[in-house]
Amino acid sequence: LDGVVIESASIGTFVTADEIKRAMKTFLDIPIVTIAQKLDGISSISFNCDGFKDVIRHLIKIHRKKNIAFVSGPSSNEDSVNRFNAYREVLREFDIPFDKTLYAVGDLSEYSHNAVREIMKNNPDVDAICFANDRMAIAGYEVIAENGRSVGKDIAVVGYDDALCSMNIEPKMTTVHTDM
Repeated sequence: LDGVVIESASIGTFVTADEIKRAMKTFLDIPIVTIAQKLDGISSISFNCDGFKDVIRHLIKIHRKKNIAFVSGPSSNEDSVNRFNAYREVLREFDIPFDKTLYAVGDLSEYSHNAVREIMKNNPDVDAICFANDRMAIAGYEVIAENGRSVGKDIAVVGYDDALCSMNIEPKMTTVHTDM
């Protein structure tokens, strides 16, 4: 091998940063680059959250959304943390107080229904939900329908990653593009 590129943010969903570092020790003499997660002493490439901030601003300015929820991935996932911080930053810009009941943690999969159910149960007036990735947004579509509401009509949904899975859902998902 001439080098190793590790998509550590995805792996970080299942293992800790320390476990990733231990695994990388087997590549001591080979250059290593991580994608989307910074680990001490290892070069990394990460993505900013400007597009995510822009879409949340759009929800507030153009669509007049005020009860905007966020479904994050685990705190061990750096992408989730960065996207949550971007969400909080935009709320502060518009003097919208952060409400813990509008926040839930999913598992970054399309099986994150319980996180969305928690938000919907505690906030019947939620008018938008932002997700740390598209897979969790798919679960959001299903839970919104379970609650007799419609995506795009009653509630706005925003995903992240522009994943292939987001292309086959109706109505079409609004998602932030990440060009890997």
